[in-house]
Amino acid sequence: MKLGEKLRHLRKARRSERGRKRAMTQYEMACAVRAEMSYAISQSYISQLENGRKVRLTDNIRILLAKFFRVHPGYLTDDPAHHDLPMTAAGAEQEFILWLINGAERFHQDPAVADALLKLAQSQSPRGSVIEVSAALGDADLDAHMIKSPSRHARQDMYMVSSAGKMDERLLS
Repeated sequence: MKLGEKLRHLRKARRSERGRKRAMTQYEMACAVRAEMSYAISQSYISQLENGRKVRLTDNIRILLAKFFRVHPGYLTDDPAHHDLPMTAAGAEQEFILWLINGAERFHQDPAVADALLKLAQSQSPRGSVIEVSAALGDADLDAHMIKSPSRHARQDMYMVSSAGKMDERLLS
């Protein structure tokens, strides 16, 4: 993944932190960096980075943006072109965070799901949080959900017979 793509994903992920229903714009990001980090960065510079017209960050800007987005400074670089390199634990965690953020973007029409995915991505340990949610749900809750929402095939088996001996189709819809 390129630096610009990473910055765009990180900028869009900041929406839930600020109670927004939409992604932070480049201008809003520039203003937030100025307010939170006491350093001026222009909207046009952010645009150039995101669109690949600028491909390198100075060390000072890299550290500044890493603090702003709460990521490791090493994350704010282009990924190597060779994808067959072994992934480190930190790399796997960042990949998982991006996967959650992409999921939030994909489900933007469902704000509750998008917000939940972004909250998981921004948690102290996203992987651990997902594992905790899984453990909290447990098999009993999953079984209860399946009973409440049976599949279409299961509903076809649960038809009701009226007094005239005909199938009641209310359960088949």
